[in-house]
Parts: sequence; structure tokens; C-alpha cells
Amino acid sequence: MKRITLKKGITMAILLLAGSIYSQTPVNNLIRLTSLNPASGGTTSSPSIISQDDSSITIDAAGAVTIASDYTPIAAAGNTTGTILIGGARNKTISVQLNAGSVVDQTVGATLGAITTTAGIQRASDGGIGVTTVAGASSGIDNGEGITFGLDLSSLPSTVAVQISRVYFSTFGTAESCTVVNRQDTSQNTTVVGFSGNAGNRDISTLGISIPGGTIDLDAVSFFNSSATAQNFRITGIEIRIVALSTVWNGTSWSNAAPGPAVDAFIEGNYSASATGGFSANNLTINSGSLTIEATKNLKIERSVVNNAGPNGIIVEEGGTLQQVLSTGLNSGAITVKKNSNLLFRNDYTMWSSPVAGSTTLEQFSPLTAQTPNNRFYVYNPTSNLYENVAPSSSFNIAKGYLIRMPNENPADLGTSSAYYTGASAINFSGTVVGVPNNGTLTLTGLATDSFHATGNPYPSNLDADLFLGGNTTGGTLYFWRKTNGAVGTAYATYTLAGGVANGGFPAPTKIIAPCQGFIVKTGVGISSLTFTNAMRPNNAVAGQFLKTKQTGTKDRVWLKLSNASGTFNQALIAYMDGATTGVDNGIDGEYINDSKVALTSRINASEYVIQGRPAFDATDVVALNFKTDVAGDFSISLDQFDGVFATGQAVYLVDSTTGTETDLKSGAYNFNAAAGVDNSRFTLKYQKTLKVINAEFNDNSITVYGQNGTLLVKSGAKLIHTVKVFDIQGRLLAEQKNVKSTAATISNLKTNQALIVQVSSEDNQVVIKKVLN
Repeated sequence: MKRITLKKGITMAILLLAGSIYSQTPVNNLIRLTSLNPASGGTTSSPSIISQDDSSITIDAAGAVTIASDYTPIAAAGNTTGTILIGGARNKTISVQLNAGSVVDQTVGATLGAITTTAGIQRASDGGIGVTTVAGASSGIDNGEGITFGLDLSSLPSTVAVQISRVYFSTFGTAESCTVVNRQDTSQNTTVVGFSGNAGNRDISTLGISIPGGTIDLDAVSFFNSSATAQNFRITGIEIRIVALSTVWNGTSWSNAAPGPAVDAFIEGNYSASATGGFSANNLTINSGSLTIEATKNLKIERSVVNNAGPNGIIVEEGGTLQQVLSTGLNSGAITVKKNSNLLFRNDYTMWSSPVAGSTTLEQFSPLTAQTPNNRFYVYNPTSNLYENVAPSSSFNIAKGYLIRMPNENPADLGTSSAYYTGASAINFSGTVVGVPNNGTLTLTGLATDSFHATGNPYPSNLDADLFLGGNTTGGTLYFWRKTNGAVGTAYATYTLAGGVANGGFPAPTKIIAPCQGFIVKTGVGISSLTFTNAMRPNNAVAGQFLKTKQTGTKDRVWLKLSNASGTFNQALIAYMDGATTGVDNGIDGEYINDSKVALTSRINASEYVIQGRPAFDATDVVALNFKTDVAGDFSISLDQFDGVFATGQAVYLVDSTTGTETDLKSGAYNFNAAAGVDNSRFTLKYQKTLKVINAEFNDNSITVYGQNGTLLVKSGAKLIHTVKVFDIQGRLLAEQKNVKSTAATISNLKTNQALIVQVSSEDNQVVIKKVLN
């Protein structure tokens, strides 16, 4: 992405218009730059600047415009719309000189602008701006490239603002497209398709790209080539508009242009973000009506939120977000925030937090939970590491997590005969909190050090988990309660900078933590506080329940899944990424919380981890895995998902040292049998197939025997079984099975609770004797 900085020359031009025109209170005054040409003698390696002789443009008291002879006005002077078009600009005109060393080359990505390389720029004969490749070849803006424009308005008074309202293209055919991004809020973007005549312009005022006077914003708007095929085009001009510093929504339209970061917005009629779109504003005031922020919509407010219309004056629906930028913004007036749980059964729990400061009690939040035995509201005790009851009359504290059971009855179908009450069906519980929206720096103090604490997202916007971990000294891992009654495995999904792992039927957590979402985190050694800041609030809203799905960054990762016929026990993540080592890396490696006796984990320094980061991928790497179970039986290890090099053909092999088998998990799951116990040497993960695998021996390690409900199961991880004989401890033959010719045998109708001796013979007369309690 090339950054083009329009510097103080254009500032002076705006000042000239602002000083003469705004005293007469007109609106929608424009300055349109129809060509961006180097000044006389300028080169593409000159410093980035725009220069102008102020005496060349004058405006008299009547509003008549005089332009010196070296200007070529396209519109008549004194245009009643306040529009001035300047074309063919050279020398004393508004001129652009670009410095290849100060521009930034970017590519289109999940963030609409991940920095990659630095190169140069190139100007065509028509004045259009393109890109010079790193190798020096001239071209337009190619696929994945773009240009960022900025404005230096440091000489403008703070009483005015400038909006970038239109863009002009050349060599922009029908096969091309351009993604235009508001750099102040990348969720505000649009895609422009090419023109049949290869040149044209497009209004981008709805993106709300506004810059306040007296400031400098050198990264205001980006134009990316997002064409589906190999194309290139040039930017020949942008249009800027002097805008009012406030605008009023009357229920139908804005009194001035749509608000932007420099413009105060007043709501005096019903406004629906889903119908009209989200917006940015400097300050937001609700005087009457209701502002509703629906799913996937985000309002980004630079400073304060003032609600004078009661709690329903601002309603943040499920999936919507209300974001604030400056921590100095002072909020007043209660708002309403709604959030849905995941699809859960009657006896399930969710960990909640509140995004507002107010008097909402736990019982008001979920009245039907208060009717359950012992009032199932809990807080986490860091000393005992147990959940403890809290009174339903307790109010939500800022940034504190509360474990709350689902309603005792379905709010939409009251009574003990409903499918929900009997446990036959699940529902999404809709929780509502009312209060003043939290904003700015919020700090939990007085916490026990080196201990687990239940906290949560304290804002009515999403929280970036990566930035939270980076801004605090913690154990480096976040744990999200996802236990459902009757489910097998751990109660927690886990997240680190390497990614997230699920614990069962819900998606793995990612870096986006939704409003109202609570979680567990461990304070660092000697650290007694946790801090949340506005810098941790990303520019996006994602529809859905907790544990959002946005994940960015380049990593090479594999997710393993351990399951059996009863369900999924847990995931284990191996991530190859920058900053990771083969040792313990705080913030990257996620330690297993160890609340389930059945688990698949990886091993670092003899400890169990469900997330392990490792250095840059090396196909010769081998990862040691841990496996444990308290119940003997059949299990399955599969490849749940993968990305990076594993998505482009890299194989993943699971090696079972007990059976001597090596399974390509890309081809399918590995099914195995295990006795109860801990086995930290059986499984390893590798990425190259062993050239020669020695046949596993028919011995005590390869034969598994266990009893289940009066039935004896015998399995061989090596050769085929020929004969199975079962004796009691006195040596009497109780049962025999001949000519098995399989790796598994089953013997039924045996008495339970008796010690047995099992003799297993292979087809080449090798014998293994096992003792088992049926």
C-alpha cells in the first residue's frame, strides 16, 4: 500500500475557503483534485509534500473566486454550490511530490491492510498515481496492492472538519474492482467496480472518512486492487469536502452529511443500524427516539455517549457492538445490551460478565435461575479453586465473571412439561443488562497473585484476546467455560496467541471475545491486577453467540481431536509460529487445566499442554503426545482442522508405538483400544513417513484385554489372533475361541467380578498371557 500524504499546501487551500465561506454558513463546499501532478522539477524520490502559492486563489466578500493565470479552472468562479474544480495543476498549483522511502506497501487481507513490503510509486502521463514494484518496474496498482492517502490539517481551526468524499480512476475497466477502506474504521469499506469507458469516479462519502481541523491523519483512506483477475489501474484524483461538525438524524435522514469521526451525531428519531448502516461519530447524543444496533453492525464513537431518551434510547442487540475510541469519553444515561447464550439444556451453565455499570442484579438478569435449588449463581474462589454460591440480589461488578445456570423453565414455554424442562431440547437464553456503557481503562485490583480468576469482557464491543494478553502479565492462557451436562471431557475451551481449542460441541475460541463473555485467566507471579483498555476493542462486529470466529495471522497449525462413541473429549493444537520455541512460551503455550481424566495433550517439560507453539515448521519435527483415560475402551484420534502448510499438502502422521502403526491422519482417523491409565510414550506426531516400519511384535505390549459388562474383549495391535483361552485363577478352562483370524476377539457369558487368566496365541504359535478382572 503506497501512502500519499497531502501536506500543508492543501491545508492552506482549505483554510482559504473555510475562512471566507463558513462565515456565511454554507454547507457541502468542495475542493476537487482532478489530477495529482509533480511540481516543476519534482521527482518520485522527492520528499512527500504539497506546495501552493496562497496569493494565487482569492475569494472576495461576495464569494467570487479569482484564480491566477497559471490555474485552469474547470468550473466557473463563484459556483453557487461552493464547488471549485482545479485541473491541469502545475507549478504554483496544488502539486504532489512522492517519496518512495516514506510510502507503505500493503496487501488486502483480513484486516484490509496488513503491511508487507516497501517499494516506490509511479505517475502516468495523465497524472494518475500507480505503483513501482520492488524490482523497479512501473505499473498501475496491481492485484493486492493499493495506495493510502492522508491529510495534514494541522493549520486548520478545530471548528471545521474535512471529509474525503469521492475518488477518480483511470485505466479502470469493467474487469477491475477497487476496495475503498476507511482507515480509521476498516469495517467501513466498499468495493467499486470498473467503468465501461475505463475512467470515472465514485462517491465514497458514506464511508464517513472525516478528519478534524488542527490534526494530522496520514493514513485516512486506502484504495486496494481487489480484482478477481490480473488487472491494474490508477488513482487520478480525490475530492474533499468541508463538512459541518454536527448532524442530526430526524428519523429519516441526516441534517447534514452522514457523521464521521470528527462530527457530532444527534439522534432525534428512530435509527436502525441494520436498515441505515453503522456509522462513526465524534460524540453521540440521543435526545429522542431509539438507536438500535443490530447483529453485525458496529457504531464507533470517538468520545462520549450521552443517552437522554431512557434505557431504550440505545439498544445493542445480539451480535451488535458499541465501540468507543478515547478513554476520556464520559458516558451518561443507561443503555440496554442484549446477549444470547449458546444453545444449552436446562442444567447447563454460561459464564457471563456485564458491559455496563448499573444496578442490574443477577436475579433480574435471569429470574428463572433464581428459582432453581440453592440459586445457581456462582463466583470463582481463587484460593480454593472452586465455584461458590453468590446471592441472587448481588449486582454485576465490572469485569467480573459469573457462572450462571440456565433458567429452570423455558421463558417462552413455562411449566414442567416443556421439552426444555424435561431435558429433551435446548434453548438460547437471551440475557439483558441495563446501565451506563463501560468505557476507558478499567482495572481489577487486589487480586490474589499467581491465581486463577473469573473475569470477562467489560465493554459493549468486542475484546481482542491477543491485545488483552499482551497488555497484562498473566499465565498467558484464557479458559472459557463450555461444559454441558452429560458431555465427556474438559469443561473449558482454551485460547492463547497460537489459537484456540474446543472441548466438545462448540467452536474453538478465537481472538474475538464477545460482549458479556466471561472467562478464566491466571494472574502472573507477583501480579495482583488485570487491566482492560479501549486499545483492546477491535473495529468489528460479528453475529452469533459467544466465541467469535475471526482469526488472523499466518501460522502452520494442526488440531487433533480425541473422541469415542460417547462424544469428543478435547482438542489439542500444535502451532508452528514466530516467537515460539520448543520450551514453555508464555502467551503461546496453553497448559491443560486438568479437569478431565480422559485427554489427549502434548508434552513440554513433563507437563500437559492442549496448545503448544513450536518454531518455524520443519518437516523432520516430532511432537510427543500424552494420553490418559480412566476407562478402558475404544478411542479415536483424528485431524479436526488444519491451516498453513498443512492446507497445501503437508502430511500429518500419528505413530502408535504400542501397535507399531503409522497413520496418515489426512486420510482418516486412527482407531485404537486402550486400557485405563496414563500413557505418555505411546503416541507421537510427525510429518514424514518412515521409510521402513518394523513389524510390531506379538507380545505383552501389543495385546490388550479388558472386561466390560460380563464380556471379555481381546485386541492385538500386531499379528492376527488364532486362539483365545480363558482360565480362572485355579487353572480351570472357562472358555475358548479358535480360528479367530482377526486382530480382535470377544468372549461373552462370563461371570463378572472374577479374576481371569487369558492366553492369546498368534497364528505362528506365539503366546501372550494376560491377567484381568472381569
